[in-house]
Amino acid sequence: MNTSCPNCGATFTPAEYNLPSCKYCGKVLPNYAEAAHKVAQVQALMADSDGSGIPNALKGLVGPYAPFIQPGAGAVPPQYGGPYAGPPVQGVGGPPPYGAAAAIPVIIAQAQRRIRSMVLFGILVPTILVVVIGIVIAMATMRAVPAPAPATHSGRH
Repeated sequence: MNTSCPNCGATFTPAEYNLPSCKYCGKVLPNYAEAAHKVAQVQALMADSDGSGIPNALKGLVGPYAPFIQPGAGAVPPQYGGPYAGPPVQGVGGPPPYGAAAAIPVIIAQAQRRIRSMVLFGILVPTILVVVIGIVIAMATMRAVPAPAPATHSGRH
């Protein structure tokens, strides 16, 4: 590791190199400048302009990426994904679902149609076919068997 000042070329011990600036020329040392730059970036990301405790970078996020807000003592917890809107009102729907939640009613309707089709073609149609085939066989059997001839008496007793 180079422990010399990039401006005046003075050499330092490792402990002196951790100082913010050169003790000879006063120029800011590169490791300190780089660290200060990273600190400024983190502070910019974590800035909270309205004092809510949520960094500005996270305020637009919703759903599973939204920050978890711990309510204070006696506070009513917010609804998921937005500010607290009060208890649900009978007959008034909530906000429209978004993302995967919007597809749930469609998926349920498709599943119900598939179940109806399976019941119709898997149970009712075979049952009707068996009954019809049974009736046809029974009718064919009755016609194919001749009626027995009437009994005749030979006259003997």
